[in-house]
Amino acid sequence: MAITLAKQRLMTASFDHYALRYPHEGLKGGFDYQTVPHITLKSIANNPDIDTIYDVDHPKITVALDALNTALTASPPKPIKPTQGVRKGKPADFAKGDSLHEWEVPFGLPDDWPDSAKQPFEAFHTARQAMQRRMDRSIADHADQETLYDKPRIDKNRLRITGPFSVEAVPAPTVLSLDESVPP
Repeated sequence: MAITLAKQRLMTASFDHYALRYPHEGLKGGFDYQTVPHITLKSIANNPDIDTIYDVDHPKITVALDALNTALTASPPKPIKPTQGVRKGKPADFAKGDSLHEWEVPFGLPDDWPDSAKQPFEAFHTARQAMQRRMDRSIADHADQETLYDKPRIDKNRLRITGPFSVEAVPAPTVLSLDESVPP
């Protein structure tokens, strides 16, 4: 019974069909592989667009941060302790006129913050994330491409199946003998 089940599964199995780089040559033309950007520190440091993106987008972040600090100073919540930077672990008291730096703004809106701070808080994070997305896209666009040889591109329009008459093989390189390679 087990052999019959195994044989049935092998005879009716279906597999992904991989796209060929040169379909007219068959398997010897090789597969078409996925590529991804190869991001290195060099590709980030030599990116010509990062400074331009920063100059265009950072003023929006500064305006949103100023609006957030104004809202927090107008109706101060209880002090918060930043988790990084110069004031790490020291309370930032908005009632005493303290303000937040970019890196001190929490990712989630604290419950005790006033409703007037909600819109500037969301505007700050929206502007910061938009700038980061633009920088990430620019870095990926300017980076070298790396071929992933373990991930051939799958052709969704075709399906490979096994059956009693299918034969699959990896083509072996052919080597001519010395007698055949020397012209007469």
